[in-house]
Amino acid sequence: MTRFATSNDHLTKAGKTLTLKTRDERARPLAAYRAEELERMAANFFGPDPAYHLARQRFVYKDRMPNYSAERPVVFDTSVRSL
Repeated sequence: MTRFATSNDHLTKAGKTLTLKTRDERARPLAAYRAEELERMAANFFGPDPAYHLARQRFVYKDRMPNYSAERPVVFDTSVRSL
């Protein structure tokens, strides 16, 4: 960071960065990346695969996983689409 800030051609480097960013955005706008990411997130949250929910539960509880009884298994209702 210091080397960039003290170099004499930092404006040239910043201009090249801006040019590349502009070119990349013309090829594929950031909104397209966002839409694709939201689709993947929706599939994780609301799709039929419970892997995300199980991984999140393991992360949140770490070694303190709740002790659910055998009569009441944990079931994720994937038909609910609201948060």
